[in-house]
Amino acid sequence: MKTESKYIWPLAMLAIVTVAGAIFGHCEAVSYLYVIFVVVWLIFTAWYTGAGILELSGFNTIEEKLRGKKDDEFHSSFFIWFFAIYIGLFGLASQRYETSIDRLQLKETIFDTYISGNNLSFAFEMIPDIQSSQAPVEPNFYLPLKTVYSFFSQRITQNKLIEKTKNVVSKTISKDRLAIKGLDLEGIDLSSIEINPGNNGHVSLTNTNLRGASFNDSPLIRHVDFSHSKLDLSTTFINAKLVRVNFTKLGGILTKNKIDIFASNLCMAKEISTFCGVSGINPNLKNLLQTKCPNVYKCG
Repeated sequence: MKTESKYIWPLAMLAIVTVAGAIFGHCEAVSYLYVIFVVVWLIFTAWYTGAGILELSGFNTIEEKLRGKKDDEFHSSFFIWFFAIYIGLFGLASQRYETSIDRLQLKETIFDTYISGNNLSFAFEMIPDIQSSQAPVEPNFYLPLKTVYSFFSQRITQNKLIEKTKNVVSKTISKDRLAIKGLDLEGIDLSSIEINPGNNGHVSLTNTNLRGASFNDSPLIRHVDFSHSKLDLSTTFINAKLVRVNFTKLGGILTKNKIDIFASNLCMAKEISTFCGVSGINPNLKNLLQTKCPNVYKCG
């Protein structure tokens, strides 16, 4: 077997593991396992080909070039090319990541400026865009799979920014500043936070993510539009007072296997009132509320 042909199977093994591992490159555990694999692969390849580690690393090729004299024996230059390509890939992945992060940081800086300047209406208008912003996974030079994944994968949502904006909304609501500024929360992710708007009215929650949100003990939620909002069975309204709210077009929560439980959750409120027509509440939901808790729900 020619010396060159001995490298075919080890290189095929390395390529297959690299491609397969890159799919899970965002997982650091997989990236660390890949580094261990490469070390084992080097030892195996050195044994399988009968070449030494220096030969595999390309040291002999470099030494040959420095001497300026070509040996009759074939010397591997694979790792030299591999390392050069990897450095280029890491540079491109880093540039892609930094460009995206710079844009996000600019949005975050403008948002912080609005918040500190009490320009809440402008700040809240930015929140849906900030929460939907995406960036690649940060590449890591010492974890090759993570770098490969960062370069080839799609951008992902930045959960840290989502949590930051949710905290700003939560603090704003707790300070009752919505009543002062007349802000709306349309299209914002408010999942799993406490929403107690106090005596504020005419708040739009259209297209707002309210999964797991708590409206418990809200003294008066008046003229709030819940249409198209994303509610689930963990959204709670215990002891809340909801006056002239809109419960139309609520999507999946009104399916046959969920609407009954959702109605039971609403019945835990202190008071609920809507317009009687289809412009105020889903007919099926209205019928369930009138059956389950006629003392809580009123329409007119």
